[in-house]
Amino acid sequence: WASFVGMSTSDFSFDPHGWLEAQLGRELDRAGIRVGRLSRFDDRTNALGPMPGVKDYIEAARRFGFGLAIASSSPHSWVDRHLKRLGLSEQFQAIQCREDVAKGKPDPDLYQAAVAALGLVPAEAIAIEDSAPGVAAAKRAGLYCIVVPTNLTRRSSFDQADLVIDSLATLPLEGLLAKLRSGGRTEN
Repeated sequence: WASFVGMSTSDFSFDPHGWLEAQLGRELDRAGIRVGRLSRFDDRTNALGPMPGVKDYIEAARRFGFGLAIASSSPHSWVDRHLKRLGLSEQFQAIQCREDVAKGKPDPDLYQAAVAALGLVPAEAIAIEDSAPGVAAAKRAGLYCIVVPTNLTRRSSFDQADLVIDSLATLPLEGLLAKLRSGGRTEN
């Protein structure tokens, strides 16, 4: 299931309910599962704050005069709601979501749109990702890509990434920029 994190549901054919039914040998109450899952999911996500280091990166980017964009496989309804809840809506000059492009991650469309909205070329941008499809999208779009895995994606392969770190808090933006100035690709 983790291999589909970072992709919109319209971009893959995996049916978790069907898979579970095959494992159990019986049908499930799909509607009941959906209601319960969505309720628990909303409760848990509404209690979360930004990941460690995110606000520091946003503040440092603002000090340096960098533009910020979001390229998400999630729909605007999800992204916009959480940005507003976290008080971060005004920090981003561009927000590109799955419904804004022809193809979602791992295709490069989202990153191409985000970079273009900032008035940049890919070589001037850095992607911060948490999923393998996101890394593939960023690299296909020509961006330098950092991965900060989540608990769900930690076991994924990030071979295409330029850098994998446990948390943005472990490498401030200033440190990342120094690494980039000293020689391009940074080993994981």
